[in-house]
Amino acid sequence: MQEEPTEPSHYRPIFERGIDPDVEDPQQCHTHSEIPDEWPPLDEILDYQDRVRNRALSILQEGYALQDRAIGEALWIGYEHEAMHLETFLYMLLQSDKTLPPTGVDRPNFEQISRQAKRDEKPNKWFTIPQQTIEIGLDDSNEEVMPNKSFGWDNEKPQRKATVHAFEAQARPITNGEYAKYVQDMGIQTYPASWVVNQGQDNPISKGIGSSCVQAGSSSNPARFSLEDVTVRTVFGPVALELAQDWPLIASYDEVASYAKCMQCRIPTFEETRSIYHYSDQLKTDRATNSPRYGRKPRSNIAETNLYVRNVSNGVAKDTKLHSADQAIFRDLTGCNVGFNNWHPVPVTPNGDQLAGQGEMGGVWEWTSTPLMPHDGFKSMDIYPGYTCK
Repeated sequence: MQEEPTEPSHYRPIFERGIDPDVEDPQQCHTHSEIPDEWPPLDEILDYQDRVRNRALSILQEGYALQDRAIGEALWIGYEHEAMHLETFLYMLLQSDKTLPPTGVDRPNFEQISRQAKRDEKPNKWFTIPQQTIEIGLDDSNEEVMPNKSFGWDNEKPQRKATVHAFEAQARPITNGEYAKYVQDMGIQTYPASWVVNQGQDNPISKGIGSSCVQAGSSSNPARFSLEDVTVRTVFGPVALELAQDWPLIASYDEVASYAKCMQCRIPTFEETRSIYHYSDQLKTDRATNSPRYGRKPRSNIAETNLYVRNVSNGVAKDTKLHSADQAIFRDLTGCNVGFNNWHPVPVTPNGDQLAGQGEMGGVWEWTSTPLMPHDGFKSMDIYPGYTCK
């Protein structure tokens, strides 16, 4: 199926550009189209958008997406990519002090949320993750047809097995409160971009009071400096750090890695993170069936957003079974802070006794220490070769 671009055809290169950073530097990003000297009027752009969407809807209704893999893949990419850019826009909105709250959404009672989190807080324990052989990626070996359950990017293929060594990990992500205590104790002069320090006052987190690291696993009493001078960015405006202490931290990789090193831990690899998810699923199953394995008390729990891990040389359990081929691709995310269940992170400290699994980070993304590199069998997609490899 080959048709001409939606008119006006010269809009196509304008709106293929995207909003990736460093787009002018070919060493940092794949090539992008040129910025127009003058942008089209907004009403014409919206009209163009409607016509493009109507064409896409027609393709779906006529069944072409099921008959032609290139068309089906293009539509999937459109959906997935739009979702990515919505997340990017939301992040950009958080950086502005002119952002308005979402229409029709009441401002949460952050004071009440904070009080409840303090009442329900549990120590952030450590879990021993046994050695496991897991499957990673999507089985998409037939290039003539789309997978019947899901779309996957080229960096998710081919499906492969990985045997992950035993290690330990904490049950939940680190929090704003824990990081604030670390920043103060270490005398660090910078703070995450998700925080705001009120201008015109002494920076409370630049006054280090010691050189020793704080202990991982406790967010209680993190405030030996004035919390009222620090706020956390949200779409509802800044929220006092004192009320957001139990939220998962949003920070850069370097900030998180430095914290982990100070705690004598490290950020997990991609494979370790997937092993954590797999073991978390097992624990949920055991808990639901009152299995003896769940009845044993682990050394501690695990967590991550910034999940921190440490190696262990003993206690390796027998290898677990591989995921079955017909395991559901779409996860049950009931109870997870995803899909705009909330427009802000939610407290994670009440979950310190349960190993966090996929989607259970309180509404933040996770870092892993694995760089994005080609793996065995990797092949860039024909329709969008620059997605993973520029």
